[in-house]
This record gives sequence, C-alpha cells and structure tokens, in this order.
Amino acid sequence: MGKIGTRRAGASAGWLLVVGMAGPAVAATDYAVSGSATFNGNASALGDGQFLGSSYTSATGVIGAGTFKFQGASVGNAGTSLTYHLDQSIASAGQVGADGLAALADASMRLTVVGLTLSGTPRAVGTDCVFEPIHIVLDGNGSASGLELSATGFSIAPIDPNACNGFATAINNLIAGNANSIALRVEGNFSPPGTIFTAGFESVR
Repeated sequence: MGKIGTRRAGASAGWLLVVGMAGPAVAATDYAVSGSATFNGNASALGDGQFLGSSYTSATGVIGAGTFKFQGASVGNAGTSLTYHLDQSIASAGQVGADGLAALADASMRLTVVGLTLSGTPRAVGTDCVFEPIHIVLDGNGSASGLELSATGFSIAPIDPNACNGFATAINNLIAGNANSIALRVEGNFSPPGTIFTAGFESVR
C-alpha cells in the first residue's frame, strides 16, 4: 500500500482507498453547520445548525442530498428584533471537484419568524409568518477541514401585509429585499477526489 497511487480516505474511520477502486457505501450523516447571514442589510449569526441526511463520497466528490436547519437565530435593527428558524424545504445535493471547488444545487430555503420584539415589547406573530421559497445557490470549496459555502445577492420576497398577526410590514422591512447573503461552514472531511496523501495525511497535490 506504499505506491504513489494510494491515498488515505476517511482517516477517522481507519480504512484505505486506492485510487481507481470503488469505495465502501457512505452512510447518511448529520453534519454540524455554523455561519452567518445578512437579510436586507441586517446581520445575523447562524449557530448550532445541521446539514441533515447528507453524505460525502471522497472517491467521486459527490455530496449526498441533505437539508440545512437552523433553530432560534435572531436578527434586528433599531427598534425591531426577531427570532427565526431557517430550514430547507427541498433537499439538495452537490459536488466537490478535483480542484476543491464545491457547489450545491439550488437550495430552496424557508425562514419562519417565531418571535418579535417591537420597541422593547414582545409581540405574537402567529403561525403564518413564513418567507418561502428563498432560492439560494451555494458554492465555495471543500477540504479535509470542512465545506465552505456562500451566496450573495439572492432575493427574499415580502409576505402579505396581513400576515404575522398584522406585524408583517415591520418584519418585511427587516427581512425582505435583495441585499441578502449567507456564508456556511459544514464540519467534516470534504477532501477533493484524487487527493494524494503522504505519511501523516498531509495533502501533496
């Protein structure tokens, strides 16, 4: 197993994969995700997220279909703050290329507002305070230390002014618009296919 054509894959699992040979079946995994987002120019941290039910096949660079999910994030501006969940209504798959460039298929996201504070006073928003679909095309790069993905300039359409228990206008001002961005880090080994490792598993390609 000391030939140049041999590489280490799935080091944490302790198995070897020889270039050109099919690897073992890859089980679905829930990857930890963190990141940040900007909605209509308002910054928001995204923590304790997950990319659910996905997988990564190091031999081919295929990222299995999965869905993003973030709970209890917050965003605000002067006088208005809200708590929201962000999840993905339709799973999307992707690819890491031999050059490390990575991309996911169009992610159809859903932002559900679950809490609102106006001028320091909590307000009930009901169950219809939902922005969807939010189409986001994520790309970036994959490496042994994780998957870095981002998107900018995507649109979030305003919701009906009568939604959110009548507070939709204030919430639309915070969320809806075209000045939106997102940056995500998916924790895991997403080494590009064809990577050759030396002893100690340091990439030499």
